[in-house]
Amino acid sequence: MSSTKFAKAIATLALPLAASAVTIQSAELLGNVTSSNTENIRDLGFAGTIGKVTINSYGDTLICGDGSAEDRYYQTQPCNLLEANSAAYATDNPQIITDFNLSADGNAQMFCDYFSYETPASSYGMGITNAIAQPGSDTQGVLYFLKNSRPTGTDNIVGAGVAVVDVSGDYPTCTRTSEYGSLVVMSD
Repeated sequence: MSSTKFAKAIATLALPLAASAVTIQSAELLGNVTSSNTENIRDLGFAGTIGKVTINSYGDTLICGDGSAEDRYYQTQPCNLLEANSAAYATDNPQIITDFNLSADGNAQMFCDYFSYETPASSYGMGITNAIAQPGSDTQGVLYFLKNSRPTGTDNIVGAGVAVVDVSGDYPTCTRTSEYGSLVVMSD
């Protein structure tokens, strides 16, 4: 790849904004974000839009409770940690999301999953960022992941890379392009 194409690809990923001035305005706390169709609890959320689909992506996700709001907020047992990440559709209300691709028992599943040989799941962690639309596409984009290995209970960051997000099916999907790292080149 020529250095010109590489620089163009990096510039495209950076998505520079043209602005003559930037104003920073603080906002009040919105409150807890809850799902319209699960009792799951999340932290570390991001939002991104691909075409007409806005996806909220999350780090740690707790699968909790018996359906009461108290279980969500106070992490009342039974709560089980989904060892990595999840994603949900955004709604018009920033405090409400809607989970997609639910498990057989009606809970969120990992969005950017582990490879089949990355077992047991409790020995890993996988953080993800917001989805970024691929230039010129209404159905595909990318997000970045950060892989942790924690076989002894201590987090060790072992790599970061790019995953492809596709919103053309029944629900959005995320496919990692490599185990540890990758370079994505987007072009017109």
